[in-house]
Amino acid sequence: MYYISQWNLGENFIFEDSLNDFFEVKNNKNNKIFIKINNVNPNTDIKKLSEISDYLYSQSVPFLISLTPTYTESKNKNIKTMDLNLEFINVLQKMQEQGGVVVLNGYSNFKYEKQNIEYEFWDVKNDRPITDDIKSYIKDRVLSGLRICIEHNIYPLAFEAPSGAIDNKGYTEVKKYFSTSIGYFQNNNDNYFTSSFPYKINKSDLFNIFLPENLGVLNNEDELSAERIKENLNKLSVVRGYSAGLSILPNIKINNLNEIIQYIKDNNIEFIDLRSDSNYVKIEDISIKSKNGNIDLNYDKSKSIFKNNKKSNFENTIKNINDIIIGFVSFVLVIFLIIFIVFRKINSNKFKRR
Repeated sequence: MYYISQWNLGENFIFEDSLNDFFEVKNNKNNKIFIKINNVNPNTDIKKLSEISDYLYSQSVPFLISLTPTYTESKNKNIKTMDLNLEFINVLQKMQEQGGVVVLNGYSNFKYEKQNIEYEFWDVKNDRPITDDIKSYIKDRVLSGLRICIEHNIYPLAFEAPSGAIDNKGYTEVKKYFSTSIGYFQNNNDNYFTSSFPYKINKSDLFNIFLPENLGVLNNEDELSAERIKENLNKLSVVRGYSAGLSILPNIKINNLNEIIQYIKDNNIEFIDLRSDSNYVKIEDISIKSKNGNIDLNYDKSKSIFKNNKKSNFENTIKNINDIIIGFVSFVLVIFLIIFIVFRKINSNKFKRR
């Protein structure tokens, strides 16, 4: 049936297409693609984010926002949380209104300087799974990320491990809370190495639904990135009913983005909109569901991280300053009162001597 002139072990598209016949898949003509804005965090240029969102909205293109609500700088370990940046939150809310769907990309990933890889669920320095109790570790970070988002009217519908770095135990834990995962797949537990799929994975041991990212990253620095994405999409089209995904950096030039968007439209490929499908996030008191373009939220506001004295850094700083001022004023008043009493006693003694 096929003649293969060159074989790439990482691209088994002919074999993967033949599985359609093996499993007698009939409805395999709906090729779909997602556009994901990568590495969005409180340190991101909000002006550029807004420009990208405005453009995609003008083209009626739904998109994903890979959001990390907390950013940790690698050198000094300074932490920036999204609740300290109201402009950033306003832009995210606007992006949701313009067709953007948030994907929770961890809670606070880091950069390992030697490899420039973002990580949170993998020990990149030693290239091994993290040694923490993976169940409580993932649950705590997922809950923290979801709460800080929900309390600012941001509603994640899927999960992405930073740089796809997570082992099988991590995938299994994430599966408990998210119907949908997105990105590249780490295919082993021994070292960090990712691969991908040409189609959506349903009901596996590790995922409920997995949407693969398999086309690469569109960026300004690599002049050939657009051509490379087109080439990857052309190869992927061998697979009937394929699912495709690509990332764009949050500083992408609109001209570069427009080239790819028009290419996708010219090839009549449908854009993925998570809100149109049935997705869910369920953990403790939090329930987020999507269907037919709508998002429903159930959330116990009494468990707000702000109402439980877990205040932001800014709020804590203001409180500390207020405490210092109150303490200083109280100290001055006490000294003044003591001086007043002493001088009054001295004047009283003088009066008695007379």
